[in-house]
Amino acid sequence: MAHSWFIQFNTEFQFTKPECQPPLWFLKWWSIHGSQAEIIPDTLWNTTPPVTKKDPPLSTKTLKQALLHFTKSYRCSEYHSRYPPILLFCFKFKVPWIVKWSYQIKDNILIRNHAVKWWDNFDRDRIIKFVYDEFPEIKQVETQPSSIPDLLKGKSPEELAEICKYAAQACQAAFASASGKGKSPASSEGSTTEMANLSQFSAPVKKNWYEESLFQDAQDPYAGIEEDQALIEEQYLG
Repeated sequence: MAHSWFIQFNTEFQFTKPECQPPLWFLKWWSIHGSQAEIIPDTLWNTTPPVTKKDPPLSTKTLKQALLHFTKSYRCSEYHSRYPPILLFCFKFKVPWIVKWSYQIKDNILIRNHAVKWWDNFDRDRIIKFVYDEFPEIKQVETQPSSIPDLLKGKSPEELAEICKYAAQACQAAFASASGKGKSPASSEGSTTEMANLSQFSAPVKKNWYEESLFQDAQDPYAGIEEDQALIEEQYLG
């Protein structure tokens, strides 16, 4: 045995009014019998081109897109923020759904199963129009950079002189930075190459040359003077 129920909020019900605010216990009821975002169709409702004036126009957006747009655009109160967006969506735009429950017996226990589904005969485009009329899409316009004459237009002579001063300082700084970057690698490379070329013609370095120099520096600078003096006297004085 199964039962199906068509549910839609009353058109005169305005949940934004304080006297119409649903109590919190309604969330428990909604978790079982309420609509779900998964059943909202993501397909275009009318895909047949209109033939007469009475025919509906072609659909351009889906109801799922309208729900997502409403979720991003709607600013609810602190009290209403406790409710899921799909509940507020059905509240505000009177979106219907179908609740179905069925019974089964398992291990001598009577079980009631609940399910919700979408009603395909509902005019989705009417709700979509209400959503985008109340929350228009904001198109981002790309701003193109203005030319230099446009930026200088309307400036006083004092302002133009100040702009020229800052522009000249910026040019000098940029030129100095570019010159420094251009010369550093070349000078470094040149000095490295020069050292490599000089090393090809340099004499072989003695092993432990630093020990010898340290030994020479440690010797007495006056050592050997007496021997040289005796040699001079012997040669010239006989």
